[in-house]
Amino acid sequence: VVVSNGINVKLFSPKRKYSKEIRKIIHVGRISFEKNVDRTIIAFSSLAKKYKNIEYTIIGDGPALNSLKELSKKLGVGDRVKFLGYVDHSKLPEHYKDSDFFVTASTMETQGLVILEAMAAGLPIVGVDAFAIPDIVKNGYNGFIVEPTDVKGMTNYMDVLIKNPKLVEVLGKNSVITANEH
Repeated sequence: VVVSNGINVKLFSPKRKYSKEIRKIIHVGRISFEKNVDRTIIAFSSLAKKYKNIEYTIIGDGPALNSLKELSKKLGVGDRVKFLGYVDHSKLPEHYKDSDFFVTASTMETQGLVILEAMAAGLPIVGVDAFAIPDIVKNGYNGFIVEPTDVKGMTNYMDVLIKNPKLVEVLGKNSVITANEH
C-alpha cells in the first residue's frame, strides 16, 4: 500500500475563473539543474514566438537560477519569464490561483508536492514520465505527460492548453479531484 504525503487542500482553493486573455504558466520548486527547468523555458520560448498573450512565472531559488535567467534572455523571452525567487509557502496559493497551468520537466520528483498543490488550486499539469509524476498526472485527465527529454512534446501540450481555455478548465477540475485523493 502506498501512502501519499498529503497536502492541506484547504490552503489551495480551486480556481473559479480561468483566464481567456493572458495565458499564465507557472513552475514552482527548487531551481537546480536536475529539475530541467531549462527545458520548460525552451518550450515556452517556442510558444512565445507564436503567442503574444502568454507569460511564464518561475518560483524558487537554487544553483541553476542565474543560468536560467541568462537562457531566457538568450532566447529572447527575458521580459516574459518572471523569476520570483523564493516565495513563502503561505503566498503560493495566490500565485497558483493567478496561473492557468503548471509545467515541470523534473526527473527527480519522488512525490511532487508542488504538483499536488497546483492541482488543488485547479491547475492542469504538463510533466514528464519520471518517478512519481505519472502516478498523479494522468494524460488527458488532469494534464499531459511527455518523455523526459521531449521538449517538442512539452511544447505541443503547452500549445494545446494555450489554445483551449475550456480544456484547461476541464483538466483543472479533474486536478482538484486528484489532489483531494491525496
